[in-house]
Amino acid sequence: MAKEVEMLVGVSGIYVFYLLYGIVQERVTTTPFGPNGERFDFMFFLVCLQCILNALFAFIVLGFNRLWTKQAPKDKVPFTEYAWISLTYVLAMLCSNSSLQFVDYPTQVLGKSCKPIPVMLMGALVYGRSYNWRKWLCVLLITAGIALFMFKNKGGAVADDVTPWGVMWGYALLLASLAFDGLTGPAQERLYEKYNPKPTFVHVMFYSNVWAVLYMGAGVLVTGETVPATLFTIRHPEIVWYIFLFGVCSGLGQFFIYYTLQHFGSLVLTVATTTRKFFTILASVLWFGHALSLTKWFAVGLVFAGLSIEILGKYVDDYLARAPASAKPKPKPSADSSKKAKTVKKAKKAQ
Repeated sequence: MAKEVEMLVGVSGIYVFYLLYGIVQERVTTTPFGPNGERFDFMFFLVCLQCILNALFAFIVLGFNRLWTKQAPKDKVPFTEYAWISLTYVLAMLCSNSSLQFVDYPTQVLGKSCKPIPVMLMGALVYGRSYNWRKWLCVLLITAGIALFMFKNKGGAVADDVTPWGVMWGYALLLASLAFDGLTGPAQERLYEKYNPKPTFVHVMFYSNVWAVLYMGAGVLVTGETVPATLFTIRHPEIVWYIFLFGVCSGLGQFFIYYTLQHFGSLVLTVATTTRKFFTILASVLWFGHALSLTKWFAVGLVFAGLSIEILGKYVDDYLARAPASAKPKPKPSADSSKKAKTVKKAKKAQ
């Protein structure tokens, strides 16, 4: 049962810390503070702090691992190799957090659930790949669900002063976040394929976040967010606790994602993260009082039905690929092979 317990720990970590992450993220980025209703909109500053805490957590894990094993785990990957992975990862996170200034949290989570759409479109249009009926059905259901969810949506906005153009900008940020997410995965796979021994998931987490701190630190300097963000925390000190909790949940959740991916593969991780997003929407609705009509819940169901079809299909494909030859369905003999078998039998009888 050791393997099952390890998987339960990994999946439970993703559920717990990312559900908390979602609630705290919405509290920090969308909830007004103080009598004047100020909102924290310093996204470069927020993401920079998030990446610092992520890197610090990974560094602590590496340190504990060194003490436990009495030796430092070796990572032969050059530091510069993590630059592209980190850039796509941090841009996806920045766009995702920034979109919450223009759309509500359930819309953001539902939009982030739609990675198969840009991946398939880019694969078909740019790389000329073909996809089976299951993948197209998945995309059709997801697209229908998103369209129904957004139809006559009252902006999906987090504030009354957000204009329709602002809402469109929020959707554009979600699409950009999906595009950068789609670039991060192949970059990580290339890293694992290129180097032997492969880097540990903690090393990838640490160095990716170190690069992210460098990127976001430069962004904070360019945008000048340090002073106004600091003054905001002085005016509203209660936000400090939420920002700290936001970073801690991000670091722990990211650790369990990397852990699950390395030990149990992308299928288990996809199931965990997909179902987690559904419960994140539910938690947001219950915690912050977002009103979703039956039509919108039906739209959410369409999206997750499409994702479930793809996940179950991958599970069946993976099972058949690992099944012993005796368990696989035997192909029916062709007409030519049947004739050959009859000819051999006649020859044996003649002898």
